[in-house]
Amino acid sequence: MRDILVQSPKPERIAEMLETFERWFALVMIHGDERLIPFGRTFPAAARIAARIRYTGYVIDADLDRPAASDAGRGEVIVSAGGGAVGFPLLQAALDARPATVVRDRTWRLVAGPNLPPDQFAALRRRVETEGAGLVVLDRSRTDFTTLLSNCTLSISQGGYNTVIETLCLADRAVIVPYAGGLETEQGLRADLLAETGAFQVVDEAALDGPALAAAVDRRMAGPSIRTLPRCDADGRRRTLAIVAEVLASRAGPPP
Repeated sequence: MRDILVQSPKPERIAEMLETFERWFALVMIHGDERLIPFGRTFPAAARIAARIRYTGYVIDADLDRPAASDAGRGEVIVSAGGGAVGFPLLQAALDARPATVVRDRTWRLVAGPNLPPDQFAALRRRVETEGAGLVVLDRSRTDFTTLLSNCTLSISQGGYNTVIETLCLADRAVIVPYAGGLETEQGLRADLLAETGAFQVVDEAALDGPALAAAVDRRMAGPSIRTLPRCDADGRRRTLAIVAEVLASRAGPPP
């Protein structure tokens, strides 16, 4: 399971989940870091199954131990919209916020995402060309996003699972604007819980505009670097396999 269990609107679901788990499952592996978000923060009955909980660390695709491949993004403000399908308001707000921030003289790099609709990308390009003053760059997508994160002065992004963990492990400072459309609550909940550690400044998507984002940027720039915090555990791929191998070995019968 991921680190966040989105609460069911039906309280009786907790009892059903516990009954199913205790009957059929040996353990639950949490793809998260207990120091940052204990499972009990989002699952009130976690203490009852504590003996069968194992934390694997976060599971992401990127190799976070690899050094930055280049100086790309060095000293910049990186604004990323994930896939981009719902990222237009964030990118617009970033352009509105930039002139009012303490980092207005830095290069701001907007990474729109491959799924941002073409008309919205064109609208951003027009704004960048007329308002950017040579300090704003618009990219459709990047294959070196982790390098940008490692080198940038500030990351501004939505709260997707992979982006948040990569930011925790690599970035200097960060502002998160979690997507809250539809029934989505996971991004906001994870961002709020992690903000309690001092890692992020969070802006509620419902309150997102230029002034709100500018204020969040300045608060984050005045605060400590993420790198002063203990690095989050992102070794989930290796540890998940190790836990599975350990459990299978413990249940193996004698050789024939």
